[in-house]
Amino acid sequence: MCSLNKILLVTSLLASFCTVSAVAQADTYHGCVLEWHTQCPDSNFQGANFSGYGLRYANFSRSNLSYSKLIGTDLRNAGLYGANLSHANLREAELDEVAMLHADASNASLSHAEGHKANLYGSNFTHANLYQIMLGAALLNYDNFTGANLVGARLTIAHMEHSKLTSAHLHGAHLMHTDLRYVKASHADFKSADLRNADLRSSDLQFADFRGADLTGADLHGAHMHGAHMPDGSIHP
Repeated sequence: MCSLNKILLVTSLLASFCTVSAVAQADTYHGCVLEWHTQCPDSNFQGANFSGYGLRYANFSRSNLSYSKLIGTDLRNAGLYGANLSHANLREAELDEVAMLHADASNASLSHAEGHKANLYGSNFTHANLYQIMLGAALLNYDNFTGANLVGARLTIAHMEHSKLTSAHLHGAHLMHTDLRYVKASHADFKSADLRNADLRSSDLQFADFRGADLTGADLHGAHMHGAHMPDGSIHP
């Protein structure tokens, strides 16, 4: 009889454990199941904490994620088209091949995030913190990085045509082979940046600071460089 009771007790405990595990794997927030492929467009997640969740291929297009926490969250291949991410914390988030077009990430933190081949076309990163972010081969065309912190950012082979980098901080940034045609980068800080073979044709680089930067092989044809500090410390006329 005792043995039977023990068996029933163990069975009950295992059932409880499985139930708890199932609940943990299917967390929800305002009706949205927090898992891969979830479909939650046009939702209000302001101030939510999704840190550490696996949300690969999730659809949060046009959703309000302002002031939310997405620290270390897996958002690879996720859809964030037109999303509001202002003041959100995406530190160390995984953003490979994320579709974050026309999003508002002003004042957001994306330090140490990784977004290889991410599509961030036409998004707003005004005054955002992108310290040491990795955006190799990413699409950053027509983005607004005014006053953003891109110190040490890895932007190799990225497409940044027509983007705005006015007063942006790119000290020590990696911009090898990056397409920077037609960018507006007046007063930007490119000190010690690696701009080897970068394409800077027809860009606005007036009063930018290139002291200590490597411009070997960079194409500066048609660039406006009045008042810019050059790598050797001289000032462009």
